[in-house]
Amino acid sequence: MGNVSHTGSDGSTAQQRIMDTGYGNWPTDEVIFGGAATVDDAGEFWTSDPYHRAVLLDLKLFDIGIAVARGGGNTFYYTMVFGARPLQAIDPTATPMPTPISVVPLAPTPTPNPALDVVTILLNRTNALRAQNGLPPYQLNDKLDAAAQRHSQDMANTGRIDHIGSDGSRASQRIRDTGYEAQVTGENIYGGVVTVDDAWNYWANDPLHRAVLLNTQYVDMGIGVVKGGGGWYYFTMDLARSSAPLGSL
Repeated sequence: MGNVSHTGSDGSTAQQRIMDTGYGNWPTDEVIFGGAATVDDAGEFWTSDPYHRAVLLDLKLFDIGIAVARGGGNTFYYTMVFGARPLQAIDPTATPMPTPISVVPLAPTPTPNPALDVVTILLNRTNALRAQNGLPPYQLNDKLDAAAQRHSQDMANTGRIDHIGSDGSRASQRIRDTGYEAQVTGENIYGGVVTVDDAWNYWANDPLHRAVLLNTQYVDMGIGVVKGGGGWYYFTMDLARSSAPLGSL
């Protein structure tokens, strides 16, 4: 479904999913990550974000389970679950672990990567904004991802932020080049020494770009981000509605 949330599509929580395995009703926790990201991106986010880092360093948790699944559009979804089943629950004769007297928390490291999980962040924020305005969510599409990534790479190569590519192409042509048969297309771009938050805040607050986010004609969305020289990042969001019969894309 492409939804990065601790609540499953069946409404289940991490605690429920863990108990369903027969693990038992012990304290549990969970960290998740998803998008066009690598395992290094997931690890960097979990160890840098204060909340997720606290879960990794929680002395009450003893057991761990890890899973990763590949979704559409070259996205990956990571889950790490933790449990606090004491050793005595496995072996009643075991000696309980001593309770630590004090714990000195490690200072979280800064998060230097503004492009971290940009696809998931922008997808979720866009669809949350649409939901607030009574609109259906956009669906992530791998062909539109490719078109958006192509344009972000082109802007990074040239250092020029423009809807017209260095080859003279426009968003509609770049989308058609992927094989996506579009009735209507749209595009948002942003670039500079900026973060994904900067891109989102600009798109969500500028009337023209906000209108693209809240358009009633588009159905599918693709997102691309590329890091260029000088610490610049180039963001592209492509939107479209297919003219092809259902299931032909």
